[in-house]
Amino acid sequence: MTVLEALSIIAPQFDSLPLQTREYYIEVAEQQTSQCEFDTDYIFASANLAAHMLTLIGRNGIGGEVQSLKEGDLQVTYATLYMATDPMLNTSYGQEYERLRRLHLVLFRVAFNPVSCQQ
Repeated sequence: MTVLEALSIIAPQFDSLPLQTREYYIEVAEQQTSQCEFDTDYIFASANLAAHMLTLIGRNGIGGEVQSLKEGDLQVTYATLYMATDPMLNTSYGQEYERLRRLHLVLFRVAFNPVSCQQ
C-alpha cells in the first residue's frame, strides 16, 4: 500500500483535492517521518501526518469547522477549537500520528542504536 492509498482510506474527504496537492503534502509528511523509527507503521504515520496538514490547511490553520450559517445578513459561526500547546493535538490525524510516534519511540530506543539507523 502506498501513502496516497492510505490517505484515501483514512481521510477520503481529501480525494476531491487535486492529485498534485495531495502528493505535495504526502512528500512533506514523508520527509518528516522516519521510516526507520516508524518501521511497519511508516505508511500509516505518513498518511496521518499528511491528513493532519491538509485538515489545518482546510481550516486556514486555526479556524474550526462551520457550526452554523445564516443567510439574511450573512452570519457564519465557527466551532471553537481547543488550541493545544502541541499543534498535533488539534486534529484526530495529528493525535494518531503522535500515538504512533510515542509507541515507536519506546520500541525504537530499546531495539536499535539510533545512531546506526538511517532514514
